[in-house]
Amino acid sequence: MAPENLERTRDVLERAVVQALAQLNEMRAREGESLERDLMSRLGRLEVLRVAVSRLAEIAPQYYKLRLESRIRDLAGTAEMDGARLAQEVAFTFRLFAALF
Repeated sequence: MAPENLERTRDVLERAVVQALAQLNEMRAREGESLERDLMSRLGRLEVLRVAVSRLAEIAPQYYKLRLESRIRDLAGTAEMDGARLAQEVAFTFRLFAALF
């Protein structure tokens, strides 16, 4: 190849490589921004779920107590319920529930 053609080819290739690298960097920047938006969205959703789980954890013992009372009333009919024994059963049930998670 003639020296002038070699120089011209080199210039064309250099411009092409520089342009390709610039486009690659732009694409990577857009991809990074997209990933950031996605991660922030997911973190926001996780925070909403964390708050919901926290609220449910606060009311779970009372919910299970009421549920157990209802079941015992259904089973016992008109028989008397011992409040202390019921509290023990609720605590036991709650400990079982907590151990699962």
